[in-house]
Amino acid sequence: MAIISTFDPKFQNKILQDCINEFGADNVVHIRKSKLFLWWFVILPFLLWLFTLITLLFCFIYFIPWKLIWLTVALCVIVLLIWIKPATMIIKYYLDYYMDFSIVTPQSFIRYDQTWFFKRTSKVIDLIHVRSVSVEKTWIINSLFNNEKL
Repeated sequence: MAIISTFDPKFQNKILQDCINEFGADNVVHIRKSKLFLWWFVILPFLLWLFTLITLLFCFIYFIPWKLIWLTVALCVIVLLIWIKPATMIIKYYLDYYMDFSIVTPQSFIRYDQTWFFKRTSKVIDLIHVRSVSVEKTWIINSLFNNEKL
Protein backbone atom coordinates (compact mmCIF):
# COMPACT_ATOMS: atom_id res chain seq x y z
CA MET A 1 0.00 0.00 0.00
CA ALA A 2 1.33 3.41 -0.96
CA ILE A 3 1.76 6.10 1.63
CA ILE A 4 0.25 8.64 -0.72
CA SER A 5 -2.45 7.30 -3.01
CA THR A 6 -1.23 9.14 -6.12
CA PHE A 7 2.40 8.20 -5.50
CA ASP A 8 2.30 4.45 -5.82
CA PRO A 9 5.50 2.90 -7.24
CA LYS A 10 3.58 -0.28 -8.10
CA PHE A 11 0.90 1.60 -10.07
CA GLN A 12 2.78 1.27 -13.36
CA ASN A 13 3.10 -2.50 -13.01
CA LYS A 14 -0.58 -2.85 -12.08
CA ILE A 15 -1.78 -0.89 -15.11
CA LEU A 16 0.60 -2.71 -17.44
CA GLN A 17 -0.46 -6.11 -16.11
CA ASP A 18 -4.15 -5.20 -16.49
CA CYS A 19 -3.58 -4.21 -20.12
CA ILE A 20 -1.57 -7.38 -20.82
CA ASN A 21 -4.33 -9.50 -19.27
CA GLU A 22 -6.96 -7.75 -21.39
CA PHE A 23 -5.17 -7.48 -24.77
CA GLY A 24 -2.28 -9.96 -24.58
CA ALA A 25 1.45 -9.27 -24.28
CA ASP A 26 1.95 -8.99 -28.06
CA ASN A 27 -0.67 -6.23 -28.37
CA VAL A 28 0.60 -3.91 -25.60
CA VAL A 29 3.52 -1.49 -25.92
CA HIS A 30 4.96 0.04 -22.76
CA ILE A 31 6.84 3.33 -23.27
CA ARG A 32 9.11 4.82 -20.60
CA LYS A 33 11.75 7.52 -20.48
CA SER A 34 15.22 6.40 -21.53
CA LYS A 35 18.31 5.93 -19.39
CA LEU A 36 19.79 8.91 -21.23
CA PHE A 37 17.06 11.06 -19.63
CA LEU A 38 18.02 9.71 -16.21
CA TRP A 39 21.70 10.50 -16.72
CA TRP A 40 21.24 13.87 -18.44
CA PHE A 41 18.52 15.38 -16.21
CA VAL A 42 18.98 13.60 -12.86
CA ILE A 43 22.36 12.03 -12.14
CA LEU A 44 24.72 14.52 -13.80
CA PRO A 45 22.97 17.65 -12.42
CA PHE A 46 22.80 16.07 -8.97
CA LEU A 47 26.52 15.30 -9.01
CA LEU A 48 27.33 18.77 -10.34
CA TRP A 49 25.24 20.55 -7.71
CA LEU A 50 26.52 18.30 -4.93
CA PHE A 51 30.13 18.97 -5.95
CA THR A 52 29.40 22.71 -6.10
CA LEU A 53 27.75 22.67 -2.69
CA ILE A 54 30.58 20.73 -1.05
CA THR A 55 33.22 22.95 -2.68
CA LEU A 56 31.53 26.17 -1.55
CA LEU A 57 30.98 24.92 1.97
CA PHE A 58 34.59 23.76 2.18
CA CYS A 59 35.83 27.14 0.92
CA PHE A 60 33.69 29.01 3.43
CA ILE A 61 34.81 26.87 6.34
CA TYR A 62 38.48 26.66 5.37
CA PHE A 63 39.25 30.17 4.09
CA ILE A 64 37.14 32.41 6.32
CA PRO A 65 38.89 33.00 9.66
CA TRP A 66 37.33 31.65 12.83
CA LYS A 67 36.92 35.20 14.12
CA LEU A 68 34.21 35.63 11.50
CA ILE A 69 32.33 32.43 12.28
CA TRP A 70 29.01 34.28 11.93
CA LEU A 71 29.91 35.05 8.30
CA THR A 72 30.73 31.40 7.64
CA VAL A 73 27.43 30.25 9.12
CA ALA A 74 25.47 32.91 7.21
CA LEU A 75 27.12 32.02 3.89
CA CYS A 76 26.56 28.30 4.47
CA VAL A 77 22.87 28.88 5.18
CA ILE A 78 22.51 31.07 2.06
CA VAL A 79 24.21 28.46 -0.13
CA LEU A 80 21.98 25.71 1.27
CA LEU A 81 18.86 27.81 0.60
CA ILE A 82 20.01 28.53 -2.95
CA TRP A 83 20.74 24.81 -3.45
CA ILE A 84 17.10 23.89 -2.67
CA LYS A 85 15.72 25.10 -6.05
CA PRO A 86 17.96 22.89 -8.23
CA ALA A 87 17.40 19.99 -5.84
CA THR A 88 13.63 20.24 -6.30
CA MET A 89 14.06 20.27 -10.07
CA ILE A 90 16.23 17.16 -9.85
CA ILE A 91 13.53 15.46 -7.75
CA LYS A 92 10.90 16.46 -10.33
CA TYR A 93 12.95 14.99 -13.18
CA TYR A 94 13.53 11.82 -11.16
CA LEU A 95 9.77 11.51 -10.67
CA ASP A 96 9.31 12.07 -14.41
CA TYR A 97 11.76 9.28 -15.15
CA TYR A 98 10.44 6.83 -12.59
CA MET A 99 6.67 7.45 -12.62
CA ASP A 100 5.76 8.73 -16.13
CA PHE A 101 4.85 6.15 -18.74
CA SER A 102 2.62 5.47 -21.70
CA ILE A 103 0.81 2.35 -22.81
CA VAL A 104 -0.37 1.67 -26.33
CA THR A 105 -3.10 -0.95 -26.73
CA PRO A 106 -5.10 -1.92 -29.83
CA GLN A 107 -7.87 0.44 -28.69
CA SER A 108 -6.13 3.41 -27.07
CA PHE A 109 -3.03 5.34 -26.19
CA ILE A 110 -2.82 6.03 -22.44
CA ARG A 111 -0.37 8.57 -20.99
CA TYR A 112 0.25 8.77 -17.22
CA ASP A 113 2.06 11.82 -15.89
CA GLN A 114 3.10 12.15 -12.25
CA THR A 115 3.72 15.88 -11.88
CA TRP A 116 4.60 15.79 -8.17
CA PHE A 117 3.99 13.56 -5.17
CA PHE A 118 0.32 14.52 -4.88
CA LYS A 119 -0.77 14.85 -8.50
CA ARG A 120 -1.10 12.31 -11.28
CA THR A 121 -2.86 12.92 -14.56
CA SER A 122 -3.81 10.43 -17.22
CA LYS A 123 -4.84 11.06 -20.79
CA VAL A 124 -6.53 8.50 -22.99
CA ILE A 125 -6.70 8.83 -26.76
CA ASP A 126 -8.78 6.41 -28.79
CA LEU A 127 -6.68 5.07 -31.65
CA ILE A 128 -9.65 5.49 -33.99
CA HIS A 129 -9.03 9.25 -33.85
CA VAL A 130 -5.27 9.03 -34.49
CA ARG A 131 -4.30 9.86 -38.06
CA SER A 132 -0.52 9.96 -37.74
CA VAL A 133 2.27 9.63 -35.23
CA SER A 134 5.41 11.75 -35.27
CA VAL A 135 8.63 11.35 -33.35
CA GLU A 136 10.95 14.27 -32.68
CA LYS A 137 14.66 13.59 -32.42
CA THR A 138 16.85 16.60 -31.83
CA TRP A 139 20.58 16.54 -31.26
CA ILE A 140 22.89 13.81 -32.42
CA ILE A 141 22.89 12.17 -28.95
CA ASN A 142 19.16 11.46 -29.21
CA SER A 143 19.67 9.89 -32.63
CA LEU A 144 22.57 7.76 -31.42
CA PHE A 145 20.77 6.48 -28.34
CA ASN A 146 17.34 6.21 -30.00
CA ASN A 147 15.88 8.68 -27.50
CA GLU A 148 12.51 10.09 -28.55
CA LYS A 149 10.55 13.02 -27.17
CA LEU A 150 6.89 12.08 -26.95
